[in-house]
Amino acid sequence: MDLLLFIETLPLSIISILLTKDYLQFDKASQYIINEYKRECTNKEAEIKNNSEILKKIMTDYVSMSRPKTDLNIDEKLIVDYIYTNNKYEELVPLIDILIKEIPPKNLYNLFFNIDNLKLEHKNKFQDSVLFDTLGDYMVGTNTITLYSNKKDVLSHEFLHASSSIIKNDIKFCGFNQYNGINAIFDGLNEGYTEILNRRYFASPKIRYTGCYKLCQYIEAMFDNKKDMEIAYFRNDICKVIDTFLKYGSKDEFVYINECLDKNMTMPDNKQDFTKNVRILYNMIRKNGEKEKIEKFKQLNEKNKISTKKLVRY
Repeated sequence: MDLLLFIETLPLSIISILLTKDYLQFDKASQYIINEYKRECTNKEAEIKNNSEILKKIMTDYVSMSRPKTDLNIDEKLIVDYIYTNNKYEELVPLIDILIKEIPPKNLYNLFFNIDNLKLEHKNKFQDSVLFDTLGDYMVGTNTITLYSNKKDVLSHEFLHASSSIIKNDIKFCGFNQYNGINAIFDGLNEGYTEILNRRYFASPKIRYTGCYKLCQYIEAMFDNKKDMEIAYFRNDICKVIDTFLKYGSKDEFVYINECLDKNMTMPDNKQDFTKNVRILYNMIRKNGEKEKIEKFKQLNEKNKISTKKLVRY
């Protein structure tokens, strides 16, 4: 974890001490930060490694992975009418308009069931004792969006979470993420892809989770049709992503890339590590020989200022 990013996640009470002229208090706060930073790095690294071990076990029989039922055998007009009728917040209407245009309503099972009791709260983080860098969040358990910023792209990001979340068999599903109360898997993949959709659907001016966002673009490029991954996101169908990845790569490579995505949740964008990951993905695609996919990857490489020639492994 990057130290500067870690400082941004500290409670406001600690940040305020760093701005004080009381040097004794400043010294105490500085030591606190160093100790907490070391502890957080150790805990985060252990958590990511533990999740990777869990995923390795899952990958031996991932087809049997728990998945919620997300089929709506209802007329699409009735689905749309229900969502609009039961929405209580005017500021969500433009987001619903766009989402219904982009995704066939029959795939909006989670939004259909969440919209009736969805709560949207605006709070002041200086009064709510949240972390310094928190702009908003969505809690699956309470079906609540909480905003600490008036930025539209924060609302649209959290709305995507609300539209792709459900609880089934004590497991909280949010897009591609799954949380059983102990372990959360596919977190980096989920946040990165949420930002892809936030930018694509709602023209988000700022990209958050930058490393996850860029790596997820390559994973999406493996799909014959990007709409298939979009629909999989709203249907919590991580198996669709795994199946597509395994057409080109191995289970071990999938576990490794997923671990890298989780690390990117808390680390700054590292060009060297990113290039290494792109090299793995590009050579998977290149060996398969699908010209259209190879071209997609080359376009992404150009966008990310990566030399495709230097990626080739023989």
